This record gives sequence, C-alpha cells and structure tokens, in this order.
Amino acid sequence: MGANAITHTASGDGGFLLAVTLGEAAVTITVTDAGGALTRPHVEHPDNHATGGRGLALVVTYADEVRVSGDQQGHSVTAELRTA
Repeated sequence: MGANAITHTASGDGGFLLAVTLGEAAVTITVTDAGGALTRPHVEHPDNHATGGRGLALVVTYADEVRVSGDQQGHSVTAELRTA
C-alpha cells in the first residue's frame, strides 16, 4: 500500500502516513497518501506480462476487509486482518 502511495500520488515527493493497530480481534493497517491522484485507489486487472498493477489486488486477497476513503486531497486505504 505504501508503494502505491509513492507511485501514484504526491507522496512520492513527501511521504505518506502509516498506522498499524493491534486490536483484540484484528490487525489494522492504514496508509494515507498526500493526494494528487486523478483516480480513487482501485483493483487493477493487468495482463499476465504486466510488471505492475497487482498491489491492491493482493491486499484485497489477503485482508478480511479493505476500505478506501478520501478525495484528491488524500486517500486512505485500510486493510483489516482478523486474528481470531
């Protein structure tokens, strides 16, 4: 998620925020970018020979829940991985 923030937003010039929370039933990871993206973070469907475009798809595959919020000023992608 951090690589996506750096690659696709203004975070490549200034960084992004990372929050990791360990709760009783889940680990929650949130990456908030610096904005500037023309599109909302979304799952891509690249062809087999593409060298990118799989990051968020992998997150969606392994996380129990994924949420995207925000606007052009900055998006947050939150992945929840249940531990119980």
